[in-house]
Amino acid sequence: MDQNWGEDVGVTASLIFVVDTKIPSPNTRTLKIYERVKDFSRWDLICFCVGYLASIIPIFPMFGPPVKSLGQMSFLIHYLHPEEVDENYSKLVDGKKDMAGESNGN
Repeated sequence: MDQNWGEDVGVTASLIFVVDTKIPSPNTRTLKIYERVKDFSRWDLICFCVGYLASIIPIFPMFGPPVKSLGQMSFLIHYLHPEEVDENYSKLVDGKKDMAGESNGN
């Protein structure tokens, strides 16, 4: 996304200053939440964020298309690259059944 995309739709530095003096900025809100959730894994937070955003689509319908894409992407990553999701995945599979339920010979 273009670095100045906000200015193209009327979000100027002066508007940001005025709004941020009245309510917490998105970055401030993110840091506040992060302090409470920092012990969760990145993947836990991705799953929560996608699920939460999906739950508020009725209120913010403009989130629909990007959230659907994020949901599809997270689904694919979870099942096609579980080792990226959980560093313990290979330990869990080693010596047990493989993903298809077949014995892996151990």
